[in-house]
Amino acid sequence: MAYPTSKASLPQFTVYPKRKYARDAEAMMYMRICYDIHMVEKSLGIKIRMEDWDPKSHKISSQPMLDATLRLRSDEYRQKIMGAFYMLTRDGGEFTIREILDNALGNEGSRRYSLCGIFESEILKLEKMLKPGDGIYGGRSNLGKHRTCLKHMKNYLKKEHRLSD
Repeated sequence: MAYPTSKASLPQFTVYPKRKYARDAEAMMYMRICYDIHMVEKSLGIKIRMEDWDPKSHKISSQPMLDATLRLRSDEYRQKIMGAFYMLTRDGGEFTIREILDNALGNEGSRRYSLCGIFESEILKLEKMLKPGDGIYGGRSNLGKHRTCLKHMKNYLKKEHRLSD
């Protein structure tokens, strides 16, 4: 079981307040999750006064109970997301930050289909249909062509659109 070792390949987390308007006195606390070149923001469901936020220490200065709740909730999300990340890494293949969040936060019912995912499932179906040593109707060569096509499509998406899927 190989887990990623470089820091760039792990999700990165930042907790910060976000106001709807710059003049607002209150802000909602958010967690920013970055993976590869993509970023998603997730609300932590905690509202604070902007004057209580210390940007240097990343703490709520005048309300220790609220700060403890913020730390607890952000740690919980961080653990869930990293757990989902390692599960997806263990299963192999490429995945997106959206798939990490869906697995971590229980949105598996809202499954999204991806172009490469559908292509890979078709390749698996072809592989299951072929028996070892069975070259009937050019099945082996078609399988090779499908794999090559998928590889070219992934390279194109990565190079031209900076996407993994």
